[in-house]
Amino acid sequence: MTRLSRTVRLTVHPPGHTGAAPQPHRAERTVSLRSGHILSDGLGAHYACTVSVDGPPDPVSGYVISISEIDSAVRRELPQLLAEALWPASATAARSAGDPAALVRALAHRMCETLGRPIAALALHVNPFDSYSWEARMPDTVLLTAQVECAAAHRLNAPQLNAEENIALFGKCNNPNGHGHNYRVEATVAVSLGDPGRMGISTLGRILCEHVERRIDHRHLNLDVPEFAGTIPSVEHIASACRSWLDGPVRAAGGRLVRVTVWETEKTSASVEA
Repeated sequence: MTRLSRTVRLTVHPPGHTGAAPQPHRAERTVSLRSGHILSDGLGAHYACTVSVDGPPDPVSGYVISISEIDSAVRRELPQLLAEALWPASATAARSAGDPAALVRALAHRMCETLGRPIAALALHVNPFDSYSWEARMPDTVLLTAQVECAAAHRLNAPQLNAEENIALFGKCNNPNGHGHNYRVEATVAVSLGDPGRMGISTLGRILCEHVERRIDHRHLNLDVPEFAGTIPSVEHIASACRSWLDGPVRAAGGRLVRVTVWETEKTSASVEA
């Protein structure tokens, strides 16, 4: 089985906006839109949607599904759903609008209908750091994902090894005065769609700030964070520590911690399942 994932980016304009009206000389821009570029003549709300489909590659085309089918389906269904949520037409609509978790499930169901086949997962990226996602294996659950950024220093040094062995193992990361990283810490939390008081991304963001950012931002992990007093603060151990810090607060807020990922650099990260 192969999973094909396609991300579609789009801009939703408020009612009455005329800046993005189709013009004849823009016909060639269809290719750019299908390539995932945002094209807009005015201000609007920018979103990205990732749709994943599982299946065997077609023996003729090699495709699990044509990406143009996904592009067309997302652009047909998502703008209207977003517009209704962002700019409700009545007070009654306003009371039921603005629930991204419910919107993601509704969009997933519409994708299945429009594509004429099941989808495996769908994620709505509401900004570069946060997203809501739905998976077919957990149809009554939505996953919230949020990030915080922290600048911190650490030193990789194993006390049971001598100086030469530590340098051989850790290289520059064994610098006696430590070195720094701009860490990104991402938490994914499962919430039940049946819970009307379920936590949202803003709550998850506050938990990340309070229980991760305040602990490690602008700190020397070896010296300032008690959890690393006897533990090498590798990215793997940092991810495990973040999981332990977040699990209780997330449960208290009504969610279930699923995964924590810590990026040490753009090329190096560690994830731990909860």
